Amino acid sequence: MRLKYLTILLVLLAFINLVSATECGSTPTDQCTVTQNTTFSPGFYSLPIGISITADNVELNCNGAILNGTKFPETKGVQTLKSNVTIANCNTRNYFHGIHLKYGRANIVKNNTAFNNTYGITVSRAYDNLVISNNATKNAGGYFVEDYSTGNLLVNNIAKANNYAFYVFQGSNNVFANNSLVNNGEQGIFLFMSHYNLLTNNIAKNNSGNGIALGYSTYNNITGNIIDKTPTGVSMTKGLNNVITNNKITNANDAIALTFSLYNIIANNIASNNTGHGILL
Repeated sequence: MRLKYLTILLVLLAFINLVSATECGSTPTDQCTVTQNTTFSPGFYSLPIGISITADNVELNCNGAILNGTKFPETKGVQTLKSNVTIANCNTRNYFHGIHLKYGRANIVKNNTAFNNTYGITVSRAYDNLVISNNATKNAGGYFVEDYSTGNLLVNNIAKANNYAFYVFQGSNNVFANNSLVNNGEQGIFLFMSHYNLLTNNIAKNNSGNGIALGYSTYNNITGNIIDKTPTGVSMTKGLNNVITNNKITNANDAIALTFSLYNIIANNIASNNTGHGILL
């Protein structure tokens, strides 16, 4: 008898979950899903848990709509585990993850604003995605690339007044280019246990932490960046075979500082008006 009641309960729960998976349409509701090309009506939407894109080859245009959460752990303003998805023109606020890509490939995240989330835009075990022309402001982490994410391109983004601007944990073969990292509380770009990444033509100014920091990371290329008014321009701890070239570092304490690091190349950098060392090994 108990088994019979348990079976009925499971069937009811499955039915409730099926019914609750409502298509978002032009006016999103909490926990609705997007399975087809969708444009939201502009406005303010209180969505405590957020919405999900559950089909491949779909474009979501939030059309400037504000999606507002509660910062409850693991809530996601917009999330997808699918591929070839476009997420554009969304304003996500007060979520654990403002926008969350997981597992998917060849997605595009463009022209979004992530404000006051724990993580603004997260790429987790995802591959070959394009994150372009977004603005992450006042998040604990502006952009978070983690869990063996590979081949992603993050370009022309703004990170302002976050704790970390870009945090990369176990990411490889990603490109970070032409991003603006201003007035963040910690590092501009922090690579930890990350390898074969390219950091080029980024501007890091007035960050309380180091402009670019590497920990336990190898074979990264840091080139052509402009770093100003930061404790250390480029710092490295226990790094191997990284390349630091053609960067301009001004108004720092130490321009470039390496600790317990071997076989790195440092060449053709400009260090001026710094109060400490040009290069500290």
